[in-house]
Amino acid sequence: MQALTEQTNSLQGQLPVDITINYRTDTNLLNEISIVAIEESAIMIVMGTTGKSKLEEMVAGSSAMLVCKNSYLPVVLVPDGIALEPINNILLAGDMKETDETLPTEQLTNLLELFNVPVSVLHVEKEEGDFSPSGVPEALRLNKLLQPFNPTYQSIKNDDTARGILDAAKQQPATAVLVIAKHYGFLSGLFHQSITKQLASNTTVPLIVLQTKEAEPFPEIPLLEI
Repeated sequence: MQALTEQTNSLQGQLPVDITINYRTDTNLLNEISIVAIEESAIMIVMGTTGKSKLEEMVAGSSAMLVCKNSYLPVVLVPDGIALEPINNILLAGDMKETDETLPTEQLTNLLELFNVPVSVLHVEKEEGDFSPSGVPEALRLNKLLQPFNPTYQSIKNDDTARGILDAAKQQPATAVLVIAKHYGFLSGLFHQSITKQLASNTTVPLIVLQTKEAEPFPEIPLLEI
């Protein structure tokens, strides 16, 4: 509680006067994060992904993946040492040639409305070529969903999916990367058990992770493997 009090005091001076910080300790485990989220009426979860030592970094990374796996809310993973600044662009990364009925439409639209910034859709594949959502029938549903946000589209070739995403994000100042994590279907070629972990471990920008299912307070099936 003393550490939480000190942390609150250090943050309070950096926030607008109308922002209130509440803090608590809990006996719930990280895989029960949805219980705490409901009790606190949270709309998203924010976590740091690295610590000061290799051990702290490993623990922080494992904790972040555990929260992503069990949270029905968007999880924002913030790397250590970045300068905090307003986000002015969201990079939605994925394989636009795949889609699935479990796309979290409500969560995605609510999140984009909340940030209210331009959306760039990044299609990553191993073969060179231009990408247009109108030319890929499987992408039409997502394209229709994103239309109110006037998205732009780009396609890159990179054999290392995570590295391609992070390199693209570096080229756009104040960008947050948004990924939708699942085992199969939409983004299956990207976000299997290792890709999201690679992104979380190496990102230099905020990483927003959404689950594929519509909001369910207590999901029983893991959505990420670590």
